[in-house]
Amino acid sequence: MNPTDERSAHATALRHQAEALVQSAQSPVDLAALPPEETWRMLHELRVHQVELEQQNEELRRTQEQLEAAKTRYFDLYEMAPVGYCTLNAEGLILEANLAAASMLGIARGALINQPLSRFLFSDDQNILHLLRKTLFVNGEPQGCELRMVLPGGTISWVRLDATLMADAADTPQCRMVLSDISQRKLSEEALRTSAQRLRFLVQSTSDSQVILNPDGTLRYLSPAMEKITGFSLAALEGRAFATFIHPDDTHRVRAVWEETLAHPEKTVTLQFRHVHKTRGWVFLEAIAQSFLNEPLINGVIASVRDISERQALERAVCQHERDLEAIFNATTESIHLVDTQGTVLMANEPTARRLGTTLEELVGRPIFNFFPPEVAARRQNHIQQVVTSGQPLTILDQRDGHSFKSSLWPMINVDGDVDRIAIFCKEVTERVAAEQALVHTQTLLNATQQLTRVGGWEWDVAGHHMTWTDETYRIHGLTPADQPADAAEHIRRSLACYPPEDRALVATAFQRCVASGEPYDLRVRFVAVDGRELWVRTVAEPVCEDGRVALVRGNIMDITRQV
Repeated sequence: MNPTDERSAHATALRHQAEALVQSAQSPVDLAALPPEETWRMLHELRVHQVELEQQNEELRRTQEQLEAAKTRYFDLYEMAPVGYCTLNAEGLILEANLAAASMLGIARGALINQPLSRFLFSDDQNILHLLRKTLFVNGEPQGCELRMVLPGGTISWVRLDATLMADAADTPQCRMVLSDISQRKLSEEALRTSAQRLRFLVQSTSDSQVILNPDGTLRYLSPAMEKITGFSLAALEGRAFATFIHPDDTHRVRAVWEETLAHPEKTVTLQFRHVHKTRGWVFLEAIAQSFLNEPLINGVIASVRDISERQALERAVCQHERDLEAIFNATTESIHLVDTQGTVLMANEPTARRLGTTLEELVGRPIFNFFPPEVAARRQNHIQQVVTSGQPLTILDQRDGHSFKSSLWPMINVDGDVDRIAIFCKEVTERVAAEQALVHTQTLLNATQQLTRVGGWEWDVAGHHMTWTDETYRIHGLTPADQPADAAEHIRRSLACYPPEDRALVATAFQRCVASGEPYDLRVRFVAVDGRELWVRTVAEPVCEDGRVALVRGNIMDITRQV
């Protein structure tokens, strides 16, 4: 039935009710006094219409009251709702919004109309709203998502959006959206997530026992393994102040670390101290602790504890040996230090500390990498790992701040055949490196000069029977340094073979006289290089005497082909 048929049926029902009321109100006296039949009919119709109008008026009044009540309820439900409501068109523009939505977005409600909702979203979340609207208008099913709103002033607020598809009076599809502020829920979720992560730290600790302490230092909870470490029952430990079980000489240090732990939440600290055992007396314990303050699940300090008494006993046995080594370490002016496989300094001498710009107290017990620039620290870490892996010594050359250092890393093998420590000897070789570089530069310059002047040099060590040629000498002969034979006599023979037979004896005789009696010579002869080049050369030699005997013969061979 359409709305027109419903209104017609309602009017017919009202007319029947009016006729019944008029008929019930008539009396025999009135009927006897009525005019003729036509007048009576007209009067009847008028009275029926009057009653019908009165009923319609009453119906309209009741409808008006219902509308007012509905409007009031709508205002309470829509305008005064604690969550935001807004209506969007297919383009994402806001058509309607309640007070809560305007308050949530931090803008006047009137200013929201015809504004895109995406304008108030965090840039990374705008695609989420776009996909939600697209899915909603395509399949018509309710959609929901969580995203971030950017409020005036740049404040970020988390909002839950629940959208449904509806149509207006013109049957145009619209999006009705509910906005709920979930910022507190997000904060709670983050807090719970953080608590879960910290609880995992407790569960995943690799020590033999675990303990939770209150901020005031009293023992809140201990794992059963703590009974073995302390010798006391859990009932005797829980609620007691942890400091009462610590050796008096360690109390001050433990208190300082405890205060540091409380002052820096989430910072992991490692502490070694002496703890009283019920039957064994003082034992050495190591604790790895981390504080968690103002948390819903944990408020205090979580610590993983293990007994290191045996390790301490071994360390004390080694201590005397290290003291013996200390004198040797400090007897040299060069840097010497001993590190473990992780690079932690176990021993060092004063020159090492001075060279690293620190003191022995600050150096020993800390990773050696902390005292190097990052790029040097990375290299040194690789070098130590290489020695640990190979078990072989390693020599390296470092450049730092304009200085050159030669370091030798020597592995120290334990009884099991493993590398457990590395001795590092470091010597500054800045002057030597500079001299070597200067020598290389000079040699390069000499070779360049000889090549430009076509003059090669050579030297014969009489006692050592060793021949040395410069690069230009090799070039003139048509050879390379790789062609130099191991036998010096063969070296001389190959050179003499380049001279024609008529000049070869002359050069050989002159060379032998210079070696035997120190007689210099200066000859100009023809020359055929190994590669077939025909040259003219000038060969010159003079002796170098020591204690009245010829020790060296030095000479030049010059390509004088152009001059000839």
